[in-house]
Amino acid sequence: MSQPEPRRSLIAILPVNDLAQAEQFFALLGFSSRDGSLAEYRLLETAEGEELHLTQAVPGWVEAGRNPFGLYFRRPDVDALAQAFAG
Repeated sequence: MSQPEPRRSLIAILPVNDLAQAEQFFALLGFSSRDGSLAEYRLLETAEGEELHLTQAVPGWVEAGRNPFGLYFRRPDVDALAQAFAG
């Protein structure tokens, strides 16, 4: 019997100034902390297997209005997400 092919994935590592605040933000998108998270590095994932890693940014590296980092999410529940962020 042959082994199934490993699932392909790409994982973004996002530098943030406040790991706890970023983790709370991504919880609104359905992400929760995964085993293996550390104080300065968080592994987040959704029930659907989406994965995001957060790392503590070097002080002064990530500035509001000058942040070169970004993420795009393509999801069918955009209206529900808009409500979650509005409330």
